[in-house]
Amino acid sequence: MGTLLPHHFPLHRPQFNMPYVAKRLNNNYRRSVKKYARAANKKQTQAIAGYSLRNLPIDPPTFVRQPWNNLVLEHVFVTTDTSNLGQEYIILPTDIIGFICEQLDINVIPGTVKARIAFKIKTVKLFAGWDDLSGAGSTGRPAVFLDIASRTPQVEDTVASVGTFKGVNYPSLTKLRDTGSFNKSASVGYVYPRAQQEIPYLNSPGIPIISCAANRLQFTLRMNICWSFNGPADVS
Repeated sequence: MGTLLPHHFPLHRPQFNMPYVAKRLNNNYRRSVKKYARAANKKQTQAIAGYSLRNLPIDPPTFVRQPWNNLVLEHVFVTTDTSNLGQEYIILPTDIIGFICEQLDINVIPGTVKARIAFKIKTVKLFAGWDDLSGAGSTGRPAVFLDIASRTPQVEDTVASVGTFKGVNYPSLTKLRDTGSFNKSASVGYVYPRAQQEIPYLNSPGIPIISCAANRLQFTLRMNICWSFNGPADVS
């Protein structure tokens, strides 16, 4: 078998020797302190004496990405007919574009420009409070209903013949409802999945986005959206 020497045991190896490990750690600490001290001294010297900028070795890209503008879009639904309380509103992309132009006061732009507006939705909120017109003399509490449609369409699998289909539908992601009180508004909200937040809506009249309703003469719809003009970006 042979004679066992001290270097055969792992505890006697240098990397497991505690004084050796402590010395290595101490040396690493000294090097890191010197490194940060040199960097701080360099920054201080540059701040006092100034320095010249170096040209980048790689030129910037020759394209410009399309900008998206963040906007908190708010629209108040108002009706004066008490018989229409609880009426359901189906919101389409054309309606959202109309809300954008109304809020930004750009209704004067021609229709061809409005047709180029695209937007992406992040969150949707719906509020309904207690108002004197529909709440006076009534014991009903404010209530809201919100139905969120998916951005990803589904094709019906029932085919009439080979190569044709009956239609496309947008399934519901979720259906939300809430009931408030005299001192608390009814409110619901939904945050879209990250994948659907990146899919833009265009000026398409046949795509449902949401449907909402409330038992009040007025209620508020609020959205966090990103909007832009549809089309290729300018090349620099």
